[in-house]
Amino acid sequence: LDATGSTPSRLVTTWQYDRNGNRTKETRPEGNTVEWDYDERNLPIAERRGVNDPTVAATTVNVHDGNGNLKEAIDAADTDGSPGNNDTVTIQDAFGSGTALVHTGDVEAEHVYDGYDRTVVTIDAVGGTTERAYDPLGNVIRVEQKGQIGGPSATDRSGFGNVLLARTHQYFDEGGRQYETQRDVFLPSGVTLGSGRAVTHTEGGLLHNSAANTHNATVTLTAGQSTYVLERTELDRASRVTHQISDDLGTIVTAYDGVNRVIKVTDPEGNSEETTYDANGNGIQIKRVDKSQLADVADEVFITKFAYDVMNRQTWVETQGPDGDITTTADNQITRIAYNSRDLATHCLHLDMSFHKAHTPGEMIERLDGDVTALTRS
Repeated sequence: LDATGSTPSRLVTTWQYDRNGNRTKETRPEGNTVEWDYDERNLPIAERRGVNDPTVAATTVNVHDGNGNLKEAIDAADTDGSPGNNDTVTIQDAFGSGTALVHTGDVEAEHVYDGYDRTVVTIDAVGGTTERAYDPLGNVIRVEQKGQIGGPSATDRSGFGNVLLARTHQYFDEGGRQYETQRDVFLPSGVTLGSGRAVTHTEGGLLHNSAANTHNATVTLTAGQSTYVLERTELDRASRVTHQISDDLGTIVTAYDGVNRVIKVTDPEGNSEETTYDANGNGIQIKRVDKSQLADVADEVFITKFAYDVMNRQTWVETQGPDGDITTTADNQITRIAYNSRDLATHCLHLDMSFHKAHTPGEMIERLDGDVTALTRS
């Protein structure tokens, strides 16, 4: 009997496994199937989905190297009719059928690895590449994307005509923590503007690996000049993020208490949010201060308080009233929550005095408005 109560059961999904515990087949309620095949290392090498006829089902293939790294991902079909971006593989005893399956499809992605099994180049179906460089600790320090700047899609994967499209640098400290991300700003080789106008970029101020903040020149990209946009992260001795600095020097400051809890966050405009905790680590108050951009307008302060039971379940939420005050006596500023013995929230009294109760998560059996009038029942 399935979940709908129908007899005979109709919404039934079944699974099959091989002797190594790998899932090999899933049959869905309407009879459609998904099949998986594995090599002798239990690595997934093929997936077939769709109708039960193997001749029209969609089959995708994964090719692994001797170290088990994914070398190629081959699509279900040759979509452009060109052999230049295809590959043909043969799967012996495909999907446990006892016969070989010869499959031809577009190479969706090809991965090249170094001696440490790190991906150094990824080639897509039209010859575009993503290249990665590493430091001695294995951190990715540079990522370059190369491809064509326009025109028809390539029908092979040679990469002929590729130029540098994007480049990102990542910098790490002696503790292996990333502290800067640099994105180069340039025009790819061969890019021209029909209008002939000059394209410039004015640097924001943040200077790589320096506190001087003098990176503020204006460069002309159409004249072959280049620059970068920088983001910096500062960390304390406990490796906690304390400052997040954008290229224009806008800074988010985060403060912590002695047990690594965030107690205050201040954004670049000076707006802040402070959290107060009880002895169990529950947030019992949030104070938000919104700074006005006008000098003669006072800051706005918003406070929300929370209460918990002995099992650290939230039972009480107090919000600030229209007059700017917060009180524990005004019912229209309080939300109350009650639980059953299974820790499920069963009753909730809202700010507008509306009330609802439930007996399972997400299933409301009765809802009352502020006048205690039944609105729904199931």
